Amino acid sequence: MGAQANHWCLALINNAKQLTSYAGFDVVERESGTSVRGKTRIPKKGNGRIRAALYFPALVASRHNTALRAVYQRINAGKESRMVGVVSLQRKLLLLIYSMWKNDTVFQDRNIASGDLERKPLLRQ
Repeated sequence: MGAQANHWCLALINNAKQLTSYAGFDVVERESGTSVRGKTRIPKKGNGRIRAALYFPALVASRHNTALRAVYQRINAGKESRMVGVVSLQRKLLLLIYSMWKNDTVFQDRNIASGDLERKPLLRQ
């Protein structure tokens, strides 16, 4: 029942912006009135299970995937907390999974050294 329920929820989502909002990866600026501006944060109102499920894959991608490692390093340049980069990779992975599901495609990892395409399944069976 769990897999069917998750598939049903994805079918109700129409675009990537809705998905990022549902998962809680949309950025909210803390402000009070017109003069007080705070840091931007991700809201805690989103689906914590999705965020938890993407945490360790984002950490692995930040170390072992060359393209995502470059994004992670670019985002974390000059930042105190490394969590900013991890959250951005979580969002990027979620949108990658959504686009692959929406387009019914498999993940293609481009090997930069040899220039060939290596097809990898997204999830293990």
